[in-house]
Amino acid sequence: MKKLFYLCLAAIVLGVSLTGFTDQALAKISIKNQLISQKVRASVSTWGTGGNTSIYTIEPGKTESWKRSDPDGVLVVNHSANKTYFMSSFESVVAEYGSDDTQVFQTTYGELFYPINTDVPSGTNGKIKVKNNSNATIQVAINKWGSGNGTYFTLNPGNSESWSRNDERGYIMAIKNENNYRKYYYIKPGKDIEINSLGEPTIDGVRIQQIFMPGKM
Repeated sequence: MKKLFYLCLAAIVLGVSLTGFTDQALAKISIKNQLISQKVRASVSTWGTGGNTSIYTIEPGKTESWKRSDPDGVLVVNHSANKTYFMSSFESVVAEYGSDDTQVFQTTYGELFYPINTDVPSGTNGKIKVKNNSNATIQVAINKWGSGNGTYFTLNPGNSESWSRNDERGYIMAIKNENNYRKYYYIKPGKDIEINSLGEPTIDGVRIQQIFMPGKM
């Protein structure tokens, strides 16, 4: 009995419960391929150093995992179905057949993950420039697929910052206001972004659509 008590105590100290992880350092994205005959090709973005962002092939009946602990979420790309998802770093994903026999991602409870709209403006210059034309100081970060800086940069009114980004999978742009409230947007490289007087990011004067993690709307 004493041995069981000490094992439970050690689990609490390490931040691990009997039902799952509570420590962000142990967070991960996992994808289980439950398709009968189709392979799933997937990749997961990152913000910090490390973390493989290559495309992995998941055979039927197999599971692949990516260790991630990013509080700003990740992009998960299903290359086999040409769909992109915005998820938290604590998701267990199951690949199944949709109603039209295409691949869909869902939770272990059968709830669908809905792909984001990736039809956004892009260019060819391999960078993303953000200019703050609002009256408030903001912080901006852009995730990455491999190299690059994923930390937040402070943009005072009238200032701008540029990120070297050229991956066709696209990026999450996170904007944090003075109250530490964060909003997220899917963007692609090659276009300048302006934060207008209302604090909204725009490309060529058109407002960029905000994206949400599952359960975060």
